[in-house]
Amino acid sequence: EITAFDRHADRQNSHAQIEFDVRRPDEIVILKKIAEADTKNPTVRVELGNLYFDSERYDLAIPWYEQAVKLLPNDPNVSTDLGVAYLYSNKTDQAIAQFEQSVKVDPKHIKTWLNMGIAKAMVKGDIPGGEAAWQKVIEIAPGSEEAKRAQQGIDALKGGGHGGATTGTGGGTGGDR
Repeated sequence: EITAFDRHADRQNSHAQIEFDVRRPDEIVILKKIAEADTKNPTVRVELGNLYFDSERYDLAIPWYEQAVKLLPNDPNVSTDLGVAYLYSNKTDQAIAQFEQSVKVDPKHIKTWLNMGIAKAMVKGDIPGGEAAWQKVIEIAPGSEEAKRAQQGIDALKGGGHGGATTGTGGGTGGDR
């Protein structure tokens, strides 16, 4: 059973880290000031999006990810993060559209395909669409953890259990949603 959406594979490799503590709102203020002062800085926007996402404030993460995607249109990680935030905000059609944009940028981005399968099969009820997305994961990265999860999703569909998936943050700050 698939139990969480997957954000992009490895946040550490895509953007510099800005350390902050979710419980300290002054950190948010500082990051927002940096974003206001440097309107072309995608990293701070991604970090604000990640901060809000990790705090399960998807409504607040979305605008930061949207800004980051405009500045980094060829980054499938940020695009996928935005799609997952849409999905958690019950904006499934926007999520699927964002995932489709992500795979246009990188057709082998397995986290995007995995999430597209979840969005289509588990949320939209588009079983053939979800299965096709999950087959893509298996085709691109056989033997990977994502392929195992995709196969679990396909097996659940074949067993008739498409309503049993639950969502979660996927493990926090590892960029593993």
